[in-house]
Amino acid sequence: MNGTEGFKSLIYAVRWSALGHLGSRLAVILALLCLPSVLAALVFAEYRYLPWFFGVMALLLAFALLTWRLPEPHRVFVSEGFVLTSTTFLVTPVLMSIALWPASMSFADLILETTSAITTTGLTTVAQPESTDKTLLFTRSWMQWYGGLGIVVFSVTFLMQRSLAVYQLLDIPEGQGIVSATRVYARKVLNLYLVITLIAIAVCWVALGDFYDGLLHGFAAISTGGFSTLGTSVETLPFIAQLGVMLCGLAGALSFAIYLQLSRGAWHQVLHNQELKFFIGLALLTCGLLTLVGWGNGTSPEDALRNAILMGTSALSTTGFSSMEASQMSNDYRLILIAAMFLGGCLGSTAGGFKTFRLMVVVQVLVTYFRRASAAPHAVIEPRIQGRLLTQDQVQLAMLTGTLFVGLTLISWLLFLMYDYNPVDSLYEVVSAVATVGLSSGITSTDLPLLLKGVLCVDMIAGRVEVLALLYLFYPRAWFGHRNHEH
Repeated sequence: MNGTEGFKSLIYAVRWSALGHLGSRLAVILALLCLPSVLAALVFAEYRYLPWFFGVMALLLAFALLTWRLPEPHRVFVSEGFVLTSTTFLVTPVLMSIALWPASMSFADLILETTSAITTTGLTTVAQPESTDKTLLFTRSWMQWYGGLGIVVFSVTFLMQRSLAVYQLLDIPEGQGIVSATRVYARKVLNLYLVITLIAIAVCWVALGDFYDGLLHGFAAISTGGFSTLGTSVETLPFIAQLGVMLCGLAGALSFAIYLQLSRGAWHQVLHNQELKFFIGLALLTCGLLTLVGWGNGTSPEDALRNAILMGTSALSTTGFSSMEASQMSNDYRLILIAAMFLGGCLGSTAGGFKTFRLMVVVQVLVTYFRRASAAPHAVIEPRIQGRLLTQDQVQLAMLTGTLFVGLTLISWLLFLMYDYNPVDSLYEVVSAVATVGLSSGITSTDLPLLLKGVLCVDMIAGRVEVLALLYLFYPRAWFGHRNHEH
């Protein structure tokens, strides 16, 4: 057997039985997640939504019944995790668009709205939420909430197996079983997510003075989603109320490892968490630069600082609530926000973007290169984070993810430029979609060409599952070839 044949013999296509079994469980979960929307339709007397939601639930349960008896896999391969994660974020918007069919929106706008919801982005074609069906507004914020929870669990269980990030998130010794650890992690995350959500709802309720508005803003904030029941987002709220909502979004952008450590009373670990320190440093830098630019553009120092804190926090945490219109921002102001949106929040959070942890990896590789250049030939200098050695695979993954993010952004931006949209406005919109932020320059609307709506949908999904998982769907060997029959 030559090298090529030996390599091919180790490559397995995904197992349909494994995907079917796991898909049946997900279908039941998605059907149950429709129940709060059904309740909302009943509470708000918008009964025309009920048949559509029941129809979608019936479709999901029928699929679950057909695949429920497939054998449970003892091991889920990373490739199958890629497929399951990508298809979940592709199928869910379609199903929920069908459920929301009674809304006065085109199907293309519904697809963009539900894609924005499940990916926790917040880009919307709804110009006046105040006059929109409350069932639609509730459903999209609710989707952001469970989309945020889903990506935290999915990312650890499937997308980051055997990586340094998993060991940091789970706080387990290297070599210990990942499968059992991730199950424990998922349960703990759910409990913490519920507690933090209740706190966020309470804060937003006080900030907005209305339970319904507080509930939906709480869902959107903790999932770093950004959907608002107000046409002006949080722009017209008092500063203290704006700050409360933004801090809830910031809480969602922090790694859930931090909350796990706090729940154990491990304050020492939190205080020495390098990613947290790095993220705080980026936040201070972003807000500082925005303050200087805003002040330099004629805004008073107080207003410049207030807007910088709110917009900088919203961009870096990828929450997407806006305290000022894009037309009020200069190009250099928006370019700083673009950079902040691209970097995003912490790994293992509901935030999008490239992630602080990966930026740390890139910085460590760069610093290590400089150190080696000035060290003795026999010196052994390797990149480390939190005292752990970075492997070549981990470095390559960070570099590859960054390259794909940049490539996707450039391709999408060029398509917008072909339609003669303003370059800075277009870049702002595209980065907002790829980083799943939701801040808009005003381009996203019902009037946006169908192709560009599709571009934004692809950007949001690819950004949410981090490009690699979506690209894997187009890898031929994922579907064709011999299969590992290990259950």
